[in-house]
Amino acid sequence: MERFRKKGQRWIFQKTSYVESDDPLPNPGRGYYSIHSFPVQEPVREEELRSGICKEHQLALVRLDIGAYRDRPIEEAALENIRRILAVFRREKQEVILRTVYDTAGRGMEKEPPFLAGVVEHIGQLGPVFRENRDVIYTLQGVFVGNWGEMHGSRFLKGETLRLLLETLLEATGGTCRLAVRRPVQWRLLFPETEFPKAQRDPETVGRPLTGLFNDGMLASESDLGTYGTGRRSAVGWEEPWQRREELDFVSRLCRYVPNGGEVVRGEYVSEPKAIVEALRALRVSYLNGVYDGKVLTRWKKIAADFPGACRGIRLFDYIGLHLGYRFVVKRVKLHASKGGRLKVEIANVGFSNLYEEAEAILLFQETRNGTWQRAVFCCDPRDWDRGAVSVISLELPPLIRGEYQLYLALERKKDRRVIRFANRQAREGVFLGLLRPHGAIEPGRLPLPSGRKGWS
Repeated sequence: MERFRKKGQRWIFQKTSYVESDDPLPNPGRGYYSIHSFPVQEPVREEELRSGICKEHQLALVRLDIGAYRDRPIEEAALENIRRILAVFRREKQEVILRTVYDTAGRGMEKEPPFLAGVVEHIGQLGPVFRENRDVIYTLQGVFVGNWGEMHGSRFLKGETLRLLLETLLEATGGTCRLAVRRPVQWRLLFPETEFPKAQRDPETVGRPLTGLFNDGMLASESDLGTYGTGRRSAVGWEEPWQRREELDFVSRLCRYVPNGGEVVRGEYVSEPKAIVEALRALRVSYLNGVYDGKVLTRWKKIAADFPGACRGIRLFDYIGLHLGYRFVVKRVKLHASKGGRLKVEIANVGFSNLYEEAEAILLFQETRNGTWQRAVFCCDPRDWDRGAVSVISLELPPLIRGEYQLYLALERKKDRRVIRFANRQAREGVFLGLLRPHGAIEPGRLPLPSGRKGWS
C-alpha cells in the first residue's frame, strides 16, 4: 500500500497484481488476415461476402481485380461495386489491406495495360473511391502492377516509372491513405536518404502519407524470395538492394513508424520456432496471412511454443498471432506521495512491432459507492511505446471528492475512439490498477474485485 496527502486529505492506494494473459486481443491494425478477391466487373453478393468474413480477424486483404479493363477505362458500375465491397467490411468492423491488381495468376506483363498511360488512368479513376473510404482502409499495397500486384514481374517498376505511379496515386487519393511497397529498395527509390526516417513520423514535412512495406516471401530463403540483395550498402549505394543483415536493420528502423506484413512461404532458411519468432520480430511484422502458406501454418499449429512468460506452452501459430503488431502489458504501478500523488505506470510492449495510429492513454476513476466515472488523459504518445521496451507514463491525480475509487488504465484510438486492450489478465476495456481510498476507510488488505467499465462513456 502507498500513502499520500492531497488537499489536506490522507489517501491510501492498494495495488493489484499485473500479470500477462495468453488471451487473443481484438485490437485494430494487427493480427492474422484472410484474402478476399473480387473481379470488380461482377456484382457483389453482399450476404455471401458477409458470411465469408472471418470474425476473429481485425484485418482483411481485399484484392480488387481490374484485369478486365486492361485496355479501357473502368466502368462506373465497377467503381460502385468497389464502394459496396468496402461498405460491407466497414459494417463488419474490419479494416482493409487493399491491393488493386491486373493479374491473379502470376502473369503480370501479360495482363497489365500495354502502356503506362493505361495504369495512370486507372489510378486516377480509383483514387477518389479510395479517398471516400479512407476510414476503412488500413493500407494500400502496391501500385497496381506486377504478378499478383506484388510489384515484381512488370515493365513499370523501374525508378522513374515507379516514382510516377506513386505520385499519381498520391495525387489521386489526396494523400489520405497509407501506402506500402514490396521491397525496401523500392521504398528507397521513392524517398531520398535525407528523408529517412523523418518522412515516416512526420509526413507533413515532405507532403506524403506514411509509406510502409509488405513482404509476401517471408522465411522462404535468405533473400525472402528476392526481397533483398547481396551487395553491401557501402558498395552499392542507397538505390540498390542490400544484403539481408543490412536490409533487416533498415526495415527495423523504418517500421518503427509504419507497418510491415505479408505472407510466409515454405523453405528451409528458417524452420526452428525460436528462429521463426526472432525473424518475425526483426521484420516488425504487424499482419500476416492466416491461411497461406498452408503447409507452414499447419506445422506451426502442431509445434509448442516453448518460450518463457505468460504464453508458455501454447502452439506456435497462436503465439505468433498474439504477438503480431503491438501487445501492451502493464508491468508496474507506483503512486508517489510528492505533489499530492503522481501515478507512474510501466508499460511493456511485448509484440513484434508498434502501434501506428494516434491513441490516448486514459486514467479512469470509478467511485465504488455510486458507480460514477471520472477521467484524466496522460500526456504521452503510445506510438512511442517501442516493441521490446518498457515505457513509463505519469500523471498527477486530479482533485477527488472523498470516497473509494477503482482505478483503471484504458487506451483508445483517437480517430474512432475504439478501445485498444491491454494484455493483462481480466483487462477487458481497461486494466484494473488498484483501489484508492481515504485513509482509515476500510481495513488494510481488502481489495474488491474490479467491476469493469460498464456504464462509463
